[in-house]
Amino acid sequence: MLGNPTKHRGRRRREKPRDLQVCWANVGKGTPHYIAILHIAYMEQMDVVCIQEPATYNGKTQNHPGYECYSPVDSWDGDSAKEREFIRPRVMTYVRKGAGLRTQ
Repeated sequence: MLGNPTKHRGRRRREKPRDLQVCWANVGKGTPHYIAILHIAYMEQMDVVCIQEPATYNGKTQNHPGYECYSPVDSWDGDSAKEREFIRPRVMTYVRKGAGLRTQ
């Protein structure tokens, strides 16, 4: 056995909770920017990521395995491009999985 297990557990209890890390970015409907900001935010351990002007295609948008994605609208399928543009979400919110945050 290496080290004193009680000493290790004691340090864990006294750790100060980490502040909520939030990232907000306007990607201007650009898919490469969208993918990049999600990846960078994940690498920097951002808890919440808000993507303004997300790229959306036929009712779908980008996902990331480290985040749960939330949209302010349930569907943005429209018959015409003009209708889809009118109803599409203006921001997508991502919450890091395993961050211990409760979303509503």
